[in-house]
Amino acid sequence: MNVRKFSILFFLIIAIASISNAEEAKVRGNFQFESQYYKQDSIIGAAKVPEGMLSQGFLNMIYTQGGLEIGARYEAFLNPLLGYPQEFKNSGMLYRYITYRSQDIDITGGSFYEQFGSGMIFRAYEERALGIDNMIDGMRAKFRPTQGIEMTALFGKQRQYWGQSEGVIRAGDININVNDIYKSLLPDDINLTIGGSAVSRFQQDLQSTYNLPLNVFGYSTRAALTGSNFSLDMEYAFKENDPNATNNFTFNPGTGLLLNASYFESGLSASLNFHRVDNMDFRSSRDVLGNKDNLNYIPAITRQHTYRVLTNYVFATQLNGEIGLQGEISYKLPKGSTLGGDYGTNLNINFSRVNALDTTHTPIPKNSTLDEGFKYNSPFLGIGKRTYFQDLNIEISRKLSDSYKNTLTLVNLVYDKDILENGGANKTGKVFATGLVYEGLIKMSDLTALRFELQHLWSKQQKEATDPDVANGNWMFGLAEFSFAPHWFLSVYDEYNYGNKFVEKQIHYTNISSAYLINSTRISFNYGKQRSGLICVGGVCRPVPASNGLYFVISSSF
Repeated sequence: MNVRKFSILFFLIIAIASISNAEEAKVRGNFQFESQYYKQDSIIGAAKVPEGMLSQGFLNMIYTQGGLEIGARYEAFLNPLLGYPQEFKNSGMLYRYITYRSQDIDITGGSFYEQFGSGMIFRAYEERALGIDNMIDGMRAKFRPTQGIEMTALFGKQRQYWGQSEGVIRAGDININVNDIYKSLLPDDINLTIGGSAVSRFQQDLQSTYNLPLNVFGYSTRAALTGSNFSLDMEYAFKENDPNATNNFTFNPGTGLLLNASYFESGLSASLNFHRVDNMDFRSSRDVLGNKDNLNYIPAITRQHTYRVLTNYVFATQLNGEIGLQGEISYKLPKGSTLGGDYGTNLNINFSRVNALDTTHTPIPKNSTLDEGFKYNSPFLGIGKRTYFQDLNIEISRKLSDSYKNTLTLVNLVYDKDILENGGANKTGKVFATGLVYEGLIKMSDLTALRFELQHLWSKQQKEATDPDVANGNWMFGLAEFSFAPHWFLSVYDEYNYGNKFVEKQIHYTNISSAYLINSTRISFNYGKQRSGLICVGGVCRPVPASNGLYFVISSSF
């Protein structure tokens, strides 16, 4: 259905429903508009933007009445901000749906997002900061035959910018809360849930030189056990052989295992996470690359840094093969103790390491039907020699008085830049970096506060860089943020690449920003320089080019 026809139907249904019982009708939504004016800056590598200013935004509208819900989102990328996929250049209303809900069943026709379990085998979601929107357009039904059981079935096609991917998706999921069904099986403070999912992607093979499977089937099983002071959960996923552009057309199946354990009590918490991923890049179209047409989502097993200098080296999950472990301990030193002080001291230690899988390629026999592909052997718990990422974090947070709190963070990491940024090319080798961050918060009055950050990053590349854009070396960063409750905040920061071996690249990236908040509306702007690099959310990243200019955002919900 095209945009015009759906818009007419959308407002017609709302009008009819409103007339039938206007007192129960509710409308809610949210809105965002962002625009950036770009200045060419050859020193930082900021390219010229012919139109000078780029803008994008959206408006969500949701109408509910009883069990009926109707929603639509209008989007405009005219033109997309730098760093976003240029395929978004357009405007229209692709996201639209009608849902009916009752006690036993939910039925949706149109566009929707969905996640099974942790998302290891299926997750359709939107992450606007990364330019990802892989919603499904089709039909979905959720059925609850009895308390504690929910089943989901869906089919459709996935969004691909302003069109749809070639593959047809069919999927199902069941989630069972054992306690709701067998109330006396476990103690009252213990809860057990189990579940399973299945996903199928069908796509025609138009390449006569390949013997590609038309239908790729995947499944996952999961279980979670939680108590008053612990939690345990696991998920295992399997995907049939899926030769595609992202795995160089290997005919190996894909597997994934995720294990999480945590323990917590007053003043102490600990967690341990493990995952193994092998050939689990699952897409609705076999010939695409980048953040496009992803059917599943496997978050990074490493800590997600937010301090600016540490975002130089952020890990992205390697879906074609990695094995990793993360452990974390948090402890609060008691008030009144020598180290705890008058208010207590929080200590957090986090360590993670991700390695390649131990793999051996298998020659393809002559006259094999796998003419253009390959296979490999990979022991399930085999750890490869190559370390992709290693990260040690020590954080100490302490309140010194009623008006002053500070945090000290020390980070030491190893980052395989060739794998994570250079596509495996032998260019720079590993980066060895150490970061030190001091953050303070001063409450000056009931309405005003000052937060500041002092950051430093020491880094050294395994191979000496000859390219000025990758010979970054050491960085310094300083930030001051003033807040004037409840409406205003103002901040200024400077990021200085003083350690770049090329003098012309020893640049100050200075930025000033301000925001005004009233009720649910936020208006903000910032002006200054932004370095090129990666923006990452949950282990998924996109490159961002250098820019210099004025950035403006207004957002609101109603």
